[in-house]
Amino acid sequence: MRAWLGGIACWLVLHAALDVGVAAAIEPPRISGTLETYGILRFDWQSPRQRPLGRVDLAIEQKIADRTRVKLSAIGSWGGTIENSSGAGLIDFGHAFQNPDPSLQLGQAYVDHSTDTIDVRVGTQVFTWGRLDGSRPNDQLNPRIYLDPFLTDEVAAKVPVPAVSVAYAPEGAWTEALPEESRLTFVWVPFMVPWRFPLEDERWFAPAARVNQSINVGPEVDTRCPCSFLVDQTLGNVGAPARTFDNGSFGIRYTARSYGVDWAITYYDGFDSTPSFDLKLQIDPVVRDDVPDVLETNLDVRLRPAFERYRSIGADFETAIGAVTVRGEGAFRFRRPYSFDLRALQSLIEQNQAAVDQLAALQQVDVPAFVKRDAIDWGLGADYTTHGLLTLLELQQLVLLHNDQRLLVRDVDTRIALVLQKSFLEERLRARVTALWGIESGYELVRGELTYDFSDHVSGRVGILGIWGSANSLIGQYEANSEAYAAMRYSF
Repeated sequence: MRAWLGGIACWLVLHAALDVGVAAAIEPPRISGTLETYGILRFDWQSPRQRPLGRVDLAIEQKIADRTRVKLSAIGSWGGTIENSSGAGLIDFGHAFQNPDPSLQLGQAYVDHSTDTIDVRVGTQVFTWGRLDGSRPNDQLNPRIYLDPFLTDEVAAKVPVPAVSVAYAPEGAWTEALPEESRLTFVWVPFMVPWRFPLEDERWFAPAARVNQSINVGPEVDTRCPCSFLVDQTLGNVGAPARTFDNGSFGIRYTARSYGVDWAITYYDGFDSTPSFDLKLQIDPVVRDDVPDVLETNLDVRLRPAFERYRSIGADFETAIGAVTVRGEGAFRFRRPYSFDLRALQSLIEQNQAAVDQLAALQQVDVPAFVKRDAIDWGLGADYTTHGLLTLLELQQLVLLHNDQRLLVRDVDTRIALVLQKSFLEERLRARVTALWGIESGYELVRGELTYDFSDHVSGRVGILGIWGSANSLIGQYEANSEAYAAMRYSF
């Protein structure tokens, strides 16, 4: 594998050197970026606060040869959801829990070399695979950032990962045997990069990841129980998997066009881009003098990231039927982790007899907060534009196979999304409404937004985010976080 990676690097250097010899002139660098400020107004003042956010995205792109270019970007931010920061610092590629403020992180930074048939890119990259407007079952290469999950746009919510990507578009007479516009893309991520999750005192820390304040264990033979556990929950990073080639991820995607349908087949083998956790339970016993037969303990519960692998094979398509654009996507996941609701830790422990015995014996307990299940994740969508009004409707469904546990997601979880968008004032003012309904889980989300372009470089937006429904659901758990928001953006 090292020889293979070295060969790619040598190939890039050689071709770049040859291109320099024939390039007419080196163009000046292209510098671009955005400066954005953003703040919210809480509807429920009992929910955690969120300070105004400042964010700067800066990118520089330089063509160094006729077919070779270099891009470097960075993201700086301050304020927002971060609380009790340890100080200014860099966002690294090794930890799920990070809260420097202000912070600086590396964005997309790569060398790209292209020929008539092949494109090679080496460096930190963001990938978007799939075609649905909402959650994409085949978009799995980049871990996600969950610091502000419902208002962060799709690209900004992804962690750029170090990767080698090779895209090959065959040409020549033998391509007549292949579908039109055939293209094969291979992406290798050499080591695992964790997702980012908010800390416990921050606004978007998941309520389902917060353990109840007390846990009880009934009478056990040859122990001092019954026991009452007073829970003290903390968060703790664990080291990401060793940076070896065995802990890399890779994806393969073949795209083509047949009979007016754009379609693709995707395979992924790597780490989950969404959060899973382990619980480390450490007991500090205290005997109560007033009730000598009951042992009251302090139970330190440490929530730690769990980095789990799985495999997935999927397909997607998009086509036009008259004025309607139809798209679909689906994936079969092999042994992907799905999380418990940790507020039900009492029942989670009771179902694990080994854990009960260890707690009763005042021993340390490690409990995974997830189970691995095969699953089918699919969706269909269509959009239609008339008189300037875009209407988009999508149906998505997750089906867990052979599951016998109560998880945060249901065995069948169906979601319907509706998007309405229209422009006014010569397209300077845009209105957009997004509605999401989780049928089995019992939640609703509505986001309404107005965006106005003051000039080609300055825009402002205001909006409302409303969340309702079951607290025992992936989205409904954030019901207390409904809010109004406003933002200004300057781009260049």
